[in-house]
Amino acid sequence: MPEVPAHEKVFVSAEYMNDSNHGGDKCVDCHGGDPLAAARAGAHLAMTPRPTYTGTNGLCSGCHVAVADSFGSSLHNNLAGIRNSVALRAGVNELTGELETAFNNHCAKCHTGCGDCHVAVPSAAGGGLLKGHQFKKTPNMTLVCTACHGSRVADEFKGQNEGIAPDVHYNRGMQCVECHSGAELHGVATSPVAHRYDVDSAPDCADCHPDDAAFTAFTAHSMHRDTEGQMELSCQVCHSVPYKNCSSCHVSLSPEGAPIYEVNGPSFESEMTFKIGYNTKRDALHPAKWVPVRHVPIDPNNYDHYGLDLLPDFDSQPTWRLATPHNIQRITPQNEGCMSTCHGQRALFLGPDDLAPYEVDANSMVVVPDANLP
Repeated sequence: MPEVPAHEKVFVSAEYMNDSNHGGDKCVDCHGGDPLAAARAGAHLAMTPRPTYTGTNGLCSGCHVAVADSFGSSLHNNLAGIRNSVALRAGVNELTGELETAFNNHCAKCHTGCGDCHVAVPSAAGGGLLKGHQFKKTPNMTLVCTACHGSRVADEFKGQNEGIAPDVHYNRGMQCVECHSGAELHGVATSPVAHRYDVDSAPDCADCHPDDAAFTAFTAHSMHRDTEGQMELSCQVCHSVPYKNCSSCHVSLSPEGAPIYEVNGPSFESEMTFKIGYNTKRDALHPAKWVPVRHVPIDPNNYDHYGLDLLPDFDSQPTWRLATPHNIQRITPQNEGCMSTCHGQRALFLGPDDLAPYEVDANSMVVVPDANLP
């Protein structure tokens, strides 16, 4: 066989070759293709660029059986949270027709597989290997986690919103995976769920800050409770600061019919606000009555370029919903003075004037009327 030109060769790092788990694998063991071809074009025939996860019989499942079995239930894989939210507003159990097309064009691009966390930057965030095919057991916070969860979580956590400090946990050097466990991210022991707030292995403040005698020694922690002793406020009500709210998703079609998703277009307004509202999702995981609420990026006309009136049950779900901002501070404007900075402060609580006309009915259970201000 003739010598292969340098520009046709594939180079991998010495670290990868020394990896006792994966370093002995040949390119074709994962990617397929033709190992006998003398040129790149031939070698890449029938190659699989992203081979790591295709279900319980996928490439990674050969060794990582438990994770592969559970990953089907992971929201990172099935995107059930977004899919179900759209279906509820459409008044259907399953997306079909124009909405299925719209979902696949815009929303499904965030689907991830094993390699998107452990080998490469997720394709939705631009792609590219993390470290020359080397497998990373712990996902890189900047290149992986916040590369996808960027405009909200990353900016909040790292203090990249103008005038707002980083989250106290970020300042202590904490990474995403120190709170968000592999069990949560892989869907381990998680029944199929409809929303990210249904995941019972998700982190809770009480994991590190238990509701014990030391906790209740703080007056604010002891007085904000119901008759059964349950905290009526989520932790973020007192310890979060302004976060980003968007009015709608920025999806469209080009004149040629190609799907477009834009984040920072000139007319895409977002607003930094802090709003407290009623929790419409009170359950064992989120029992608080009062919670910060964030505007869901949706409006009735989001998918009009695929068809008219595709969300006939838009009002079935609120557009302001339970939020857990990643910008925690010990001292915040609302906990500095209680009566002077929180109680009775109309601007802090979601009110009728904060709603656009199209979302008044949808948020009837979230909004706090003047008469109900604490």
